[in-house]
Amino acid sequence: MHSINEGTSASDDVASDSNEQQQHLVRPTRAADMPSKFNAKLRMHLRSKRLNAVAQYGTDRVVDFQFGAGDSEHHLILELYAQAGGEDR
Repeated sequence: MHSINEGTSASDDVASDSNEQQQHLVRPTRAADMPSKFNAKLRMHLRSKRLNAVAQYGTDRVVDFQFGAGDSEHHLILELYAQAGGEDR
């Protein structure tokens, strides 16, 4: 876990769960000045769509997010991974 740099506010950098038993440091990993081309394209297609369903395929780590309906239906299918070298191993 990273430490909070001097001169920064802890309330801006730390998010806690509803029970406030754990705290996790939250920091952007990339400058927010310009989204990647993939991110811009994804936003273009999903901006006005409503998230209608989320489905997991069995016990697999693949998740299907369904946006919109009918002819304008889009699916975002993600395979979720644990962070390499993380504490959850």
